[in-house]
Amino acid sequence: MLTYNRKGQGRPLVLIHGFCENNTCFNEQVLLLHDSYDVITPNLPGIAGSTLVEDTTMESIAKELHQLFKALQLEKPIIIGHSMGGYVTLAYARQYPGQFAAIGLLHSTAAADSSERKLKREQAVSFIQTNGAQVYATNFIPPLFYNQSNKLAIEACVNEVSTFTNEGLILALTAMKNREDHTALLSTLSVPVFFGIGKYDSLIPEEVMFNQATLCKQAYVAYLKNSGHMGHLEEAQLLASHVRRFMEGV
Repeated sequence: MLTYNRKGQGRPLVLIHGFCENNTCFNEQVLLLHDSYDVITPNLPGIAGSTLVEDTTMESIAKELHQLFKALQLEKPIIIGHSMGGYVTLAYARQYPGQFAAIGLLHSTAAADSSERKLKREQAVSFIQTNGAQVYATNFIPPLFYNQSNKLAIEACVNEVSTFTNEGLILALTAMKNREDHTALLSTLSVPVFFGIGKYDSLIPEEVMFNQATLCKQAYVAYLKNSGHMGHLEEAQLLASHVRRFMEGV
């Protein structure tokens, strides 16, 4: 079972955190949106009390998410995922068609890992096995931010990882490496798709996301010109205003 936070009333909005994060990464968006929406922020398996899924795939995580939605009696939520959370969102969209009102990719991609990216995932697994999650996070997280002077946010993200297990991070890395390509899915979706794009994203280049947006029947692009991979923290208020505008149009 997934743990979660829930605040507000209205149309359900689900925000799914990424790798090396927990649901508190969306605190600012929850604060700015809960006046109009029922904002649910789950913790992915192995994070903040959520049960670890031994056979971790994007599909198995999507199944856990579906169970949570049923337990909360959510009807056609709007689901937006950051990075790995976007991969989970796409797996959910493929497995449970017709059971969501819209989806969103925040600094995420529908494409599968390239051979080079898969190799980097394997190297990360080896690094965590040898050095542990905290040392890994100290190296992995800072380059995700465009503004390196944002030391408080960077330190907060790094410190959060001290509560994660090596096993949980390794299972997540392996699931990301082995995930399916969902690019073709984008053109089949009849619902709107939100794209949160960081101009200086070091992991998901802006041109990749812009190109994927053109595949959709209905796409909304939030271009975050002062963000890297962490727009929900770097331009939190701007992102929240874009999400609100997207929700109003769905």
